[in-house]
Amino acid sequence: MRHIAGKKLTFMALSIAFLAALAVPHPEAAAAPVKIRIAHGIPPAHLTPLLFQKKELLKNYGKTYEVQLIYVANTSAQIPMLAAKEIDITWTAYSSFAAAVMNAKLDLKLILDILSYGEPGHFTSYWSVMKESPIKSIKDVKGKRIAVPAFGTALDIAARIALKKAGLEANKDYTPVEVNFPNMFAMLSQGKVDIAAITTPFIYDPKISSKVRKVFGAEAAMGKIQALMHAVRGDFLAKNRAAVQDMAEDYVRAWRWFLTPANREEALNIAAKFTKRPRAAYEWALTRDKDSYRDPYAQVDIKVLQGNLDVMHQMGYLKERLDISKFADTS
Repeated sequence: MRHIAGKKLTFMALSIAFLAALAVPHPEAAAAPVKIRIAHGIPPAHLTPLLFQKKELLKNYGKTYEVQLIYVANTSAQIPMLAAKEIDITWTAYSSFAAAVMNAKLDLKLILDILSYGEPGHFTSYWSVMKESPIKSIKDVKGKRIAVPAFGTALDIAARIALKKAGLEANKDYTPVEVNFPNMFAMLSQGKVDIAAITTPFIYDPKISSKVRKVFGAEAAMGKIQALMHAVRGDFLAKNRAAVQDMAEDYVRAWRWFLTPANREEALNIAAKFTKRPRAAYEWALTRDKDSYRDPYAQVDIKVLQGNLDVMHQMGYLKERLDISKFADTS
């Protein structure tokens, strides 16, 4: 009996040891990285997709998160995508963010900078005409057709406010026309619009820049503009905060590497490889005077952003004032 009892005790001990071993986490049993679907615009004006190509800088990539990069042509198009949960992180403008949270009632949190307009010494998007055009000043847009990337986007609202300050009302004194950025020059040169927002990278194509001239810039609307930034869906952040924080940490680390002048040549090679375009096409990128301003630590300028939204409210483009501090998440 003692022999049988001994066998039972040995079996029980082995069973307990086996169950205990199962309870110990093994690498292969660790939670899979969270997939984060990030929308972006045209690189290298938008650095976001390039940041995730420099894998040696991404300490958390593949461990706690992975990204799926999704190109979307403009900010307004992402509002229904957010509502349908087709993307987790959006690239948004001051104007489309307001529309998303005030009109579509979406729960969004601002997390990272993309670029700003109106910073002295840096490039700011502007409206151009063909060199032979009779349009000389912003007041000459009266009775004309003006191309904007999409209604409700940063440049659409900037144009409307700048023109309103000049005494011109949309659809009364001029006609806004939606045109995607790659098609701006074609529409302008073919006479389908009279003035167009030809921005980076297109404005630096010699075939375009030699034929157009600037009339007014986005800064005419409200000075400095926190133009574009990333925002995350509130429900996604609540469920995956640690993964989003790890992604943001990697984003800032890579961001600072890309903004370091000593790394510019390699950064442009990454851009050329990602876009499958000649390296020479990006001589303007990551320079002070030809590229947009980016915060050194990818922080959204809440003070400037609040000012932009206040101007929208004062000019009648927002029904009520939006307190942006309620939507900032810097944790």
